Amino acid sequence: MSDSNIGIVTERSSNRISYFNTHTLQVLYQINLNADATDVAITRDNRNAVVSTFTSQKIFKLNNNAAPPVVEATVATSIYAGDIDITPNSKYAVISDGGPISSSILSYDLSANSIVSTLSANAQAIAASPNGNGLILTATSIAGIVNCYNIDNAGTLTDTGNYVTVSGQPINITFAPDGNSAFIANDFSSTIDVLDTSNPSNITVSSSAISSSKIQSIVVSRDGYTVYVLTTSTVDIFNYNPTTKGLILSSSFNHNLLITFYYGVDQMALDLSEAILFIIDSSNKILNVFQTNGTLIGTVSNVQAEGGIAIYHQSSCRGIRFF
Repeated sequence: MSDSNIGIVTERSSNRISYFNTHTLQVLYQINLNADATDVAITRDNRNAVVSTFTSQKIFKLNNNAAPPVVEATVATSIYAGDIDITPNSKYAVISDGGPISSSILSYDLSANSIVSTLSANAQAIAASPNGNGLILTATSIAGIVNCYNIDNAGTLTDTGNYVTVSGQPINITFAPDGNSAFIANDFSSTIDVLDTSNPSNITVSSSAISSSKIQSIVVSRDGYTVYVLTTSTVDIFNYNPTTKGLILSSSFNHNLLITFYYGVDQMALDLSEAILFIIDSSNKILNVFQTNGTLIGTVSNVQAEGGIAIYHQSSCRGIRFF
């Protein structure tokens, strides 16, 4: 599918994923995985999607260029796979456990279809820096810390020994597009911490902001100046200054949805026009569609949305390299 106006949503209880058009809101394909699809990430060239499964403990790689998309490979995991992210060269996926206590993080080689690195870690969320320096951040929720790892060109994960203490119990991590900042969603404290990640060997908390209620997911605009925060009751919209690394609340709207608690799984996504927010109500299994001003447009019909969502990247992202 060459059209970039495509989204993928997991349907955990239905054991499948759905591809849909972000403009028409029509379902294009539904792929049965026979496993509890929990989270999804898409490579920068949009060629592949990688889906994690929690109870089934598997990773699925799909070929998005086929019509319909097809499962190219499946690999078993040693963890209850939850949060998943992909390095900017599209070579590796990194995966953390979806439970409150975990024993390791994994890296998965998309080309070889194999787990290439397993590292002991208590991590409930994971994110790969988009600027190609190999920085991997994980959140250890109960300890209130964010740990710093490295992934090299062979996919090997290394613990740098560096970590930062944040203001609450972190459950999700979102990098700014330039990789020089990361936003930490703290659940019980209802705070967002901004990390300065411009120097991977010296990551610090630059600022914190208060949200309306408990936070689940954070989405950042492509220019890095707008930060959308999904809480249990609202979407809070912040202006972000990359120089001062400060967040200022600009607006907020009530979504009136039932947001399910997930470690690391992104239940909100911004379409490529940056005018529409897709938000999953996993409790009712509905994929809701809002304008960014809070106006409800409707829903994506015929899906049982439950888990994560990802949107195709701009075609200009093709050819990105790192290392």
